[in-house]
Amino acid sequence: MYFSPDVLNFSDYYPFGQLVPNRHGSSNSYRYGFQGQEMDNEIKGEGNSLNYEFRMHDPRVGRFFATDPLTKKYPFYSPYAFSGNRVIDMIELEGLEPTDDMQMQARIDAKKLISGEITTSQHIENQKREAVGVLLGGAILVDIFVTKGWISKTLAGGGLLESINETERGYEARANGNEVEAQRRFDNAGEATKLAIFEGIGWAAANGVGKLVAIASKLNRGGSKLVSSAMLEKYPSSATFGNPNETFMSSAKDIDALLAKGLSREKIAVELGIEDPLFLKGDLIRIDIDIKLSKELNIRNPTGNEVGANSKYIPGAGKTPGGQSEKVVDGIPKNSARVSVKKLKN
Repeated sequence: MYFSPDVLNFSDYYPFGQLVPNRHGSSNSYRYGFQGQEMDNEIKGEGNSLNYEFRMHDPRVGRFFATDPLTKKYPFYSPYAFSGNRVIDMIELEGLEPTDDMQMQARIDAKKLISGEITTSQHIENQKREAVGVLLGGAILVDIFVTKGWISKTLAGGGLLESINETERGYEARANGNEVEAQRRFDNAGEATKLAIFEGIGWAAANGVGKLVAIASKLNRGGSKLVSSAMLEKYPSSATFGNPNETFMSSAKDIDALLAKGLSREKIAVELGIEDPLFLKGDLIRIDIDIKLSKELNIRNPTGNEVGANSKYIPGAGKTPGGQSEKVVDGIPKNSARVSVKKLKN
């Protein structure tokens, strides 16, 4: 048994949204389409307007007549777009921001948690399963988060495939020395102008491009380093974070504790013994590396002869003036899945 619906209306469009002349038609008995749209052929003419519950849509250019009331909240969408420009696979439950099945599942999970149907640990496990990725052909394909917190589309939906392709093109452009093209590709990796990239591809965030939100797998952190985007921008073509031969790091636990104090940037610099004035400029960036990578980067105690060592160095202490643990590793590679880069609020 199968269902074969009749085609009751159709329209062909140019890539930029203009209706192709004489390439559309409809049945007089059909007025409604997906998401409750209704054609308004009687008043505005055939194919000129589609009325939704909340706004009127002009299919000739693929835009609405009125701007989205939440334009300021969703600046990464066109103010005239509907459902994030994905009117078929995403819906507008409230007539404003887009919602997909993954978001709806998250809301269902949250309601179950509040009502007591599932425990907190079960809720956390559900979120972890979504974050880890999609099982394809026996291999786990790490998925990507986008800024609003829902998981990206599977390959069938096209979103993840597009993100992967754009990210690969970005790497190729960077390898060829074209940083502008690389950043453009990384920008395109997410929906609209959002940056949705794998953990470890955080150099774009260090340049202040977009918001880094790619946390697809938990890093077993072995060391952490705080820098500013201004410090990183000083050497944009470098393949490593910091000096390629040596760079200072603290333990991840010490950096966690330091950030938990809520100190100003100036006081953080004092705690870490940082005298570089660039540390106070730009965004505050946290760089984490996993334990295995720290060993591969020859983690060792500082001698005081390293580049960047200053008068505040305490010989043999293994700690900064503020009591933070201090080690030295070789240059941290920028393009490594074992390196996490996050832009902090400080």
